[in-house]
Amino acid sequence: MMTNVIAYLHTTFAYQSAVMQLIVGQANFDAQVLHLRETLPIVVPANTNAWKVAMPPDGLVARLVTSNYVYQFDAGRLISIQMKGQPRGPADSQPSLIDTNGAYQLARQWLAALSVDVSALDKYPYTVQSPNTPAALMNRRSNRTDHQGATNNMVQHPVARVRPPLFRVTWSLGRNSQAIAGRVFPQVNVEILGSTKECMGLRIFNPELLTGPLLRVTNAAALLGPLPPPQHFVEGFLGGKAAYDTVARPEHVFAWLLSTQTDDGSQAKTNRTPLMTVDGLAGQAVSRALTNFDSYAWLTEKACTPDYGVGLRFTKGTQTVDVLWCAECDHLQVTYNGQSAEKDCETARPALVRALQTIFPQDGIIRNLSPFTANQPK
Repeated sequence: MMTNVIAYLHTTFAYQSAVMQLIVGQANFDAQVLHLRETLPIVVPANTNAWKVAMPPDGLVARLVTSNYVYQFDAGRLISIQMKGQPRGPADSQPSLIDTNGAYQLARQWLAALSVDVSALDKYPYTVQSPNTPAALMNRRSNRTDHQGATNNMVQHPVARVRPPLFRVTWSLGRNSQAIAGRVFPQVNVEILGSTKECMGLRIFNPELLTGPLLRVTNAAALLGPLPPPQHFVEGFLGGKAAYDTVARPEHVFAWLLSTQTDDGSQAKTNRTPLMTVDGLAGQAVSRALTNFDSYAWLTEKACTPDYGVGLRFTKGTQTVDVLWCAECDHLQVTYNGQSAEKDCETARPALVRALQTIFPQDGIIRNLSPFTANQPK
């Protein structure tokens, strides 16, 4: 089981870079075909926050963010291009250069250039939403307060909402075909700004319509290399080798208890005990628990808001690692060199509870903690 988890978690910067080179090459082609508002050629951003590559077992799944667009790939294929934000400026109020038929023809032309099987797509009914559809008209309501303080809604003449001439072309498995319970299942969606004939967004919901070759990292095994030991991932979570060594072999360990979360919406926490020095077996037990790969939930995360009630500090020379633990959901936060990371640690609970009951034997809350079952939120 551990080997399977490690195989899923394992990736390398070399592999991620190779994926991004493929993605950027495809994005350059897409940008040219769709005449996107991009500075070409697109290059792999040095800022890794602008791209994300999924773990190798998920297949080639990645996202690229440029100055104007977000490109999403799944299973080695482009599935989405979306302009960041909405159109602003003169194009908002300019007349459209196309009608609904022109939008349909332009969308179909773009999809064919992106290796979408348009003959198969033509089997699905399509709709074109335009600025002239009834949804684009609304009643302007103005709220006015009379002398008695009552509010009257006055309906004036219907006027066109100020919005850009945006067309949305959608092919769907609709209510008139073999839909399930009357639901509509979109296959492809294309958004076009009529005043400039720009592609504002494109989403391919049905990847079976794509006929182009899959993007593949042919030397993935070489780029990934052998599986690292479990300690590699614990080091990464704690903050690196120095942080791991500080927690595993500390010179000093301290523990303290924090106040519970207040109901006034404030996130402020105060210490309800001073820092206590942790010696001997209790300190060793905490260090072993926090450096054990099996202590952490690597692939799942609970949907809860932690209320940290316990603080732990590990020091070694000039190194300091702070840990906060929530007894209500077994969630843990590690801070090292100003950087924090969080993870669930349910398997570490027995060791943490027993150690804390040794450190704080007179504290009622700690004394009543179960080593096996997380406390229910108060």
